[in-house]
Amino acid sequence: MANQSSARSLHLSTFNSQQGLSQNSITCSITDQQGFLWFATQGGLNRFDGYEFKRFKANSDDKSISGNWITGCVRDSKNQLWFSTASKGLNRLNPKTGLFEVFSTHHNESLSEDKIWSMALAKDDVMWLGHEHGKLTRFDVSNNSFTHFHYESAQPLVRDIVITDELIWLATDKGLISFNSSTEQFTQHAQISVPLWHLKLLNDEKLLIGAKKGLYILNLATQSSEKIEQFNGIWVTDSLVDQQQNLWLTSYGQGLYLLPAGADLQERFTQHRHDKQNHNGLSSDYLLSLYQDSQGIIWLGTDGYGVHRYDPKQQQFSHQLKTSQANSLSHNFVRSIVKRANGEVWVGTRDGLNRKTTSGYQHFKDALTNNNIFALHEDANQQLWIGTYGGGLIKYQDSLDEFTAFTMQSHQLASDRVYAITSDKTGALWLGSNQGLTRFEPASAKVTHYKHSDTQNSLANNTVFTLAYDNKEHALWIGTRAGLNKLDISTEQFSLLDEQSSGETGLSHNMVTSLLLSEDSIWVGTMQGLNQVNKHTLTVKQITEQQGLANDNIFDILADKQDMLWLATNGGLTRYNPSTQQMQQFLPEDGIQHQS
Repeated sequence: MANQSSARSLHLSTFNSQQGLSQNSITCSITDQQGFLWFATQGGLNRFDGYEFKRFKANSDDKSISGNWITGCVRDSKNQLWFSTASKGLNRLNPKTGLFEVFSTHHNESLSEDKIWSMALAKDDVMWLGHEHGKLTRFDVSNNSFTHFHYESAQPLVRDIVITDELIWLATDKGLISFNSSTEQFTQHAQISVPLWHLKLLNDEKLLIGAKKGLYILNLATQSSEKIEQFNGIWVTDSLVDQQQNLWLTSYGQGLYLLPAGADLQERFTQHRHDKQNHNGLSSDYLLSLYQDSQGIIWLGTDGYGVHRYDPKQQQFSHQLKTSQANSLSHNFVRSIVKRANGEVWVGTRDGLNRKTTSGYQHFKDALTNNNIFALHEDANQQLWIGTYGGGLIKYQDSLDEFTAFTMQSHQLASDRVYAITSDKTGALWLGSNQGLTRFEPASAKVTHYKHSDTQNSLANNTVFTLAYDNKEHALWIGTRAGLNKLDISTEQFSLLDEQSSGETGLSHNMVTSLLLSEDSIWVGTMQGLNQVNKHTLTVKQITEQQGLANDNIFDILADKQDMLWLATNGGLTRYNPSTQQMQQFLPEDGIQHQS
């Protein structure tokens, strides 16, 4: 199985007939000397300036392109563009004038076959054309001379051509065939006799061979071949070695495959598939062509859905998604993640608990009292605790692979909706819920509740969204609907910081949605900005859209090893440097899944 669950995100822009393409099946792409992109389709040629398309289609004019189904694109040493067609011969385009010169049986008797299914250009501007019925043409561009060769015994259709120093390699519907231009002899490669579609020379040592039902590698020195098992039954249509030496493969029906630079070809390729819920992903799994332009942009041609643009220079993020595969995430709405002391990553979603494995995710559903997971926490004893929306608190016992539930009915919890969990140095758990704060002692199952009171020192509000424990002070920070509480656990006294606490130095908003403890500060995310609160003086520094935040709705805060803060907001992902106060915004075009 391809590595799909942890695939690097590909944020794709799409261009199709709605933006001006003459047709949506992209057979090949090329750039001219002026930097214009040319997209060849099964219904005409298109020049793209980055904003608009100019169409070139066959008509009665002798200077127009001869046919609309274009099968190949090359650029010669004099920067002329060449386009082969499925039934109307060969075309040379002068990009400066926009005029075509046609080579066909009607325009030039030297070309004996107008059906051209493949084309390749040698270093000396000698062009090789592949036809049907075993016909191969050598075209010397410098003197417009054609030489024809015929492999009569097999009479294959030539789908692709690769030129090496000694041989011309042909991908045909009868398998792999080589042609020696010196002896004018064809040789059928006995080990690969299945219908082929694509060839790519890798480092002058290996030939990548894409078949209609598989992928092969031929060692040119030893003439030995091997099959890439991951691609059994998969129709490989094109390949690209990008500027960073990553290997890309397109398929007809199975999407896109990517292998990092330096990896062995037998290693697992990452697969990218069409997902109708991902509006910036592949529009189809039926792909025809790949091309990287001089700016490093990668263009993916689809069959019927236009062309995709991908910029590898953009910051990228790996996506963990629910897909049709059984070992993907159980749901795409992720509320909590914990990395345990043993290295395991657990993910709580709106519909189920997931444990990361080498092959994807193991799901836990039937054993839980409720599948809507709000909180995950591992305590000092490496015990995993799970907070649910309606099923109370759950303990996972690793040794038994079993779950034990603690609920209002069984253990007098304040609520079965557990929004947040943390633990203190005594081993006690603290639970935030829609009915206040609860101290839960795992050994005895004793519970102590803390609720709001209008008449005495207490919790600000009974809706507790988030918790953070300060081990040095043995204090608990509590984010509620009505501000930030600090609980001195030893004295059980609450202090409050809210919008009205000290004039302009109060919180930016009372609804506290996220907390992060640092050395001298507690970072407080609210529904109206981020707040840096001094733990000792409770003075507040407000950071909002006015200071550069993309959005004031802060849902989570994390710190990385460089002490950068990462903020999940309604306007995308923000990285904040507390030292310099600089912010960097990450949007869907940078690879995150959603902006909100």
